[in-house]
Amino acid sequence: SAYVGFIRPRDRLRVRGNHTFFEFVPLCEPRRTDAPQRAIFASQDIAMNRIEEADLGDLIRTSGFYKFGATRLPLDEAYLSYFSSWISQGNHADMQWLEKNYRARRSGTAVLPNARSVLVLLAPSSPRNPAECPPKPSGPGEMRIADFALGVDYHNVLRAAAEPIAQRLREVFPLSLWRICIDSAPLFERAAAFASGLGFIGRNSMLIDPDSPYGSRFYIVCIIGTADLKIDRYMEAEWIVDKQKRHCGDCRLCIDSCPGGALSFGQMFDACRCVSYMTIEKRGEMTPEEHERAGDRLFGCDTCQDVCPYNAIAPITPFLDLRENVRTKAYVPANAFDASKMTRGEFRRQFSDSSLWRAGITKLRKRTEFFRKKK
Repeated sequence: SAYVGFIRPRDRLRVRGNHTFFEFVPLCEPRRTDAPQRAIFASQDIAMNRIEEADLGDLIRTSGFYKFGATRLPLDEAYLSYFSSWISQGNHADMQWLEKNYRARRSGTAVLPNARSVLVLLAPSSPRNPAECPPKPSGPGEMRIADFALGVDYHNVLRAAAEPIAQRLREVFPLSLWRICIDSAPLFERAAAFASGLGFIGRNSMLIDPDSPYGSRFYIVCIIGTADLKIDRYMEAEWIVDKQKRHCGDCRLCIDSCPGGALSFGQMFDACRCVSYMTIEKRGEMTPEEHERAGDRLFGCDTCQDVCPYNAIAPITPFLDLRENVRTKAYVPANAFDASKMTRGEFRRQFSDSSLWRAGITKLRKRTEFFRKKK
């Protein structure tokens, strides 16, 4: 090797689980004067050749992901400008955590210092067969739970599925760092997927893949790293509107069907009016008006996904833990979380590894109580 040194843990870059990042600490100058001064980066040409030899495509598909792409970091400045405008107009409601490190979302440096590229993976998310979409209640007085909360928490499932891919990248680029992100880190994941050419941003604000039957029924998983990946194409932010017009055309189904009126033609998505925000993320009490808008939706909302024509034949996810009935059905009785039906201990045992855990049993009980009074 051209370098002599040792490996030590980087305490600042620990992630969940047993995985720890390491850095190379050189003890002397490299023998070749034309070698890079920092061992953590591989050169562009070497990185491209290695990623081709790695044959990641087979590993990605056997891991359950149906499509992937890569793009460079930082992303186009226009993505940050749009997000800044969205924040400044108060469209993020009381989700103050979105303001934290929001400028670093473009570069990913808050997630991984010196990040240079991101590998974007798409994982099918539909918990049922297309013939069963959208689900129907089996009886009166039932409330619906969003599709992503019917199985095990998708963060846990997809992180485990993506780890062999991240490990392969660490083997291909032994002097680089890689970290998995699944919509819980300060990174423009949807923008990274668009920049990678994996789809377009629809009027429902979702990334939609028009070239596959999955439509927008997928999760986005990002693996960001400090090495350069081969970039086949790069979509500028200015193309978002053009692609939306081309693929959505004059369709208004998601706009007209949104129960809270969070979507509008040519305007920014308003989280304050989104039923998913009201029933999951809102920290305070829901107002009577918000309860009315939520209708029979107990946790989350899939309306803009259910009505989208691109989702009409979305196949069921290959991840068994993400399918319906693994943790709960799509429709449950309105008294399912009452104290007489379920204690807090029982809720913890059944849903501690489910997305329902984020809302908590107290919020679910208040929601069902209002729904029953209305009925």
